Amino acid sequence: MSESATPVTRPDADLTPPRAKDFFVWRSTSVVLIILATGYSVFAVLNLWLGRIQTLHGDARTGSILYAGAAWNAAVAILCFLGRFLMKRHTKLLLIAAPLQLRGRY
Repeated sequence: MSESATPVTRPDADLTPPRAKDFFVWRSTSVVLIILATGYSVFAVLNLWLGRIQTLHGDARTGSILYAGAAWNAAVAILCFLGRFLMKRHTKLLLIAAPLQLRGRY
């Protein structure tokens, strides 16, 4: 081997398969959606419980506000579960439906 020959180096290549990258991004998003859905579900149940207590104590206004909050929390929890389901399916129709579903939330 001569001194003037330069060593052959490989370019830095990402050897991770593309499906693996998508899996890790999907997995973290899925975990976040599960946590959010669970949190909103718990708060929906707590709002129902607190609304009942307030109504029994004679404060119907606060009770109705808590009942409305329970309905909204349940709606957001359902949307989070639905968003996770739509992400998991990976079909074109469902991938189009996911942003439309999120658009309806805001």
